[in-house]
Amino acid sequence: EAFTSTTCTPCASQNPALDVFIQARFDTIVAIKYHVWWPSPGDPMYMANINQNSARVFTYSITSVPCLQIDGVHQQVSGYTTLSNLLNPYNTRLSKGASLSISVTDVRLPDDTIKSTVTLNIVSPLSSTANYRLKISAVERKITYATPPGSNGETIFYDVFRKAYPSTYGSSIPLNPGTYVYEFKYKRESNWIDSMMYTAAFVQEEVTREVMNCAKSRNYYVGDNPISNTSNVNYGNDACINIGGNPVEP
Repeated sequence: EAFTSTTCTPCASQNPALDVFIQARFDTIVAIKYHVWWPSPGDPMYMANINQNSARVFTYSITSVPCLQIDGVHQQVSGYTTLSNLLNPYNTRLSKGASLSISVTDVRLPDDTIKSTVTLNIVSPLSSTANYRLKISAVERKITYATPPGSNGETIFYDVFRKAYPSTYGSSIPLNPGTYVYEFKYKRESNWIDSMMYTAAFVQEEVTREVMNCAKSRNYYVGDNPISNTSNVNYGNDACINIGGNPVEP
């Protein structure tokens, strides 16, 4: 899960490196990017779903962007252009055994509805003292603007969070081993490009914030080079800090 903004100058210098890293490992990474409200004014992808974008910010107490929350437990603030900052936590989490697996399949229905089938296979019993939630998100693989929608020069955005179902809090899951199938239906909104939409699913423990496993319905990428996604502007190298003006916490 990554946090960014079209008004954050350092984001424009860091995001391309993250996009390249994700694209090279698209079959093993489920990327969800939330847009925030600082520096003011918040960008259009944040404004399209203020409450749910804000909820994920508050989940991790994010106060600066760009910021990456890897499997809920590793936080990387900026520094995406240093490969080890991404590769080390990626390898650490990839090598960790999981007590459950997830698969996601999307079907387009005639009335602009997406039917997402999520299959959860619990291999070993989950802790009875934990609070596991299945989180479902509609994600848009690529959003392109003719001109930068913010002040940092970016015009192309990948894996953008659109909406969570039924909410950002998700759904409870069983603790016992077995295979469980969930079906979610949601309408494609008018500003979502149908061919770019996919569903992401992950199971998160609400106290530790650890993501136990994840999956998505799209396992191929749009084949252009994320390095060229910005116009010619002077980028900073640090991060944009939120010094106030928080929306009301959902």
